[in-house]
Amino acid sequence: MKKIFFVSVLFVIAMLLVIPASTRTAHAQFIGTVCIDPAIAQATAPAGCSTAPVTLGGTSLTVGSTFSLEVDVAGSDTTNGFEVAVMTDPNVLLPLSANITGAGTLVNILGSPLTLVNCINNGVGGSATNCVPGIDGLGVAHMAVTSLGGLSNPPTTGRLMYVNYQVKSLTTGSPIVYVQNADPTICGASSHPPDCVFISNGGGGFDTENIQTASFANQVLDNTSTSVVCSPNTIVPGATSTCTASVSDTTTPANTPTGTVSFTSSNTAVGTVGASCVLTSGSCAVTFTSVGPTGTATVSGTYAGDATHNGSSGTSGTITVAKDNTTTAVSCAPASINIGGTSTCTASVTDTTNAARTATGTVSFTSSNTAVGTVAASCTLVSGSCTAVFTGVAAGTATVSGTYNGDTAHNTSSGTSGTITVVKDNTTTAVSCAPASINIGGTSTCTATVTDTTTASRIATGSVSFTSSSHRRVLLLVL
Repeated sequence: MKKIFFVSVLFVIAMLLVIPASTRTAHAQFIGTVCIDPAIAQATAPAGCSTAPVTLGGTSLTVGSTFSLEVDVAGSDTTNGFEVAVMTDPNVLLPLSANITGAGTLVNILGSPLTLVNCINNGVGGSATNCVPGIDGLGVAHMAVTSLGGLSNPPTTGRLMYVNYQVKSLTTGSPIVYVQNADPTICGASSHPPDCVFISNGGGGFDTENIQTASFANQVLDNTSTSVVCSPNTIVPGATSTCTASVSDTTTPANTPTGTVSFTSSNTAVGTVGASCVLTSGSCAVTFTSVGPTGTATVSGTYAGDATHNGSSGTSGTITVAKDNTTTAVSCAPASINIGGTSTCTASVTDTTNAARTATGTVSFTSSNTAVGTVAASCTLVSGSCTAVFTGVAAGTATVSGTYNGDTAHNTSSGTSGTITVVKDNTTTAVSCAPASINIGGTSTCTATVTDTTTASRIATGSVSFTSSSHRRVLLLVL
């Protein structure tokens, strides 16, 4: 049966029975509102529509209980009838019946109501009077009624019909709306296209209307709190921290929240965090990874809620991404060397922030007195230490400084060795003269032999000064 049934029957009847338009008082067009409201006493006419948004129901409406609402019109123009199709989720609210009972219902006030359509669930388990394809189906309560008693005086406010339901499940919010169909032969030409809402104007047409829908709720979600803890809270660049979200039910602690927690980093230039995790026994964890320079960040976790819990969010304490501090010690052995000799200088770099982490990289060396001795430019750490050679070039003292250049996880540091003393080799000088007995005016050849007693392989150079016991000085070259 097409919508044309409504136009051709309801409004033709209305036109035949109401006062001709030419005799009706002229007035400005009233545009009212067709609304879904809480059911009130049958003998009481509604004063208007409830303030939006409208939520019907309550926690007392458990599964299996019955629930009623009413469809009202407020501030409309002249009317003598209506057709409305209300739709709910049948898994939440299953329509049982629709009626115009009560002295406070508009068509009863106007008099001689004539029901043209009363279709519940397309006739499955309910009334099946003149069901209309394209409108009726499971979850739809559809009525069309005209008054043969006359027209209302505008502005018109009143109850159009009651709808009774059985509660099928718990919900925190399920919509109660009007059926929509854009087909002009069904609902495409209505008081509020494409909603299947028709308020007849008593002259074969429709009053223009606004609409107001509602929702049904019979369950209150428990509140929750979400905390986020990241450990460790200080990491080196490239390292990770485990961030654990714990969600608790603050309304009914015995109820454990389920679902997911989404995470964000406050500073993605410093570190990123896993997108989400699924709660197990109220908690779950993701990984925060340092990705850039040193700095700080926090991690926020947002619990999305579930069928019985509201969402909540929480933020971790500060995560610090910083390089570990170090100390560098330099020791050179032996501490005393001869010219040309060497001393082995060992640099040891220690992580003073986290002893378990071993520094890597290089140590650069300098001599405090290159005129006394030089040192190798650098060495590469192995297990936190490395060596360089100091070479004595002249007598004197010097120290060796080592500067650790740092790595991705460690700050630089430096240290200085103790004093290195560079000394000349010791020598012995032996003098022998031959012949040992000479005449006056004769000569004896005196030979001086200088021996390096520190490093025998090194040959002494230079000159030897001679004196005679008679205090006559002679200068000879060393042979």
